[in-house]
Amino acid sequence: GCEGGHGSGNEASCIRGNNAWIYQIAFGYAPGWVGFVSILVLMGLMFYTVHQQVQKVKRYNSGGGVLEKKRKEVGYQAMAYICSYAAVELFASVNRLFQIVTGRTNFTLAMLFMIFTPLRGF
Repeated sequence: GCEGGHGSGNEASCIRGNNAWIYQIAFGYAPGWVGFVSILVLMGLMFYTVHQQVQKVKRYNSGGGVLEKKRKEVGYQAMAYICSYAAVELFASVNRLFQIVTGRTNFTLAMLFMIFTPLRGF
């Protein structure tokens, strides 16, 4: 066993990097997907709020065509942002899952990951 290890008396593994994949997923990929779900919810709420505002204004204003056009623009912009974020996260996650399952790296997935990751912009 490992001497000096903290725990409940169970033997700890002394091999460095054991179970490192858990930390890679927890700190490398989970935040990206939590961010994606958060963006999905927030964009949905934003679109719903704009839709509600357009409906309120339509009651008092007969020129609702411009507002309807703006509502659609907001919807398209939100969907474009969600899809682009998903595309970036998808290649990173699929690449990592492939590495975990097979134990080797797929060149095509790695290349797509390297191309799309900088497109996040942050």
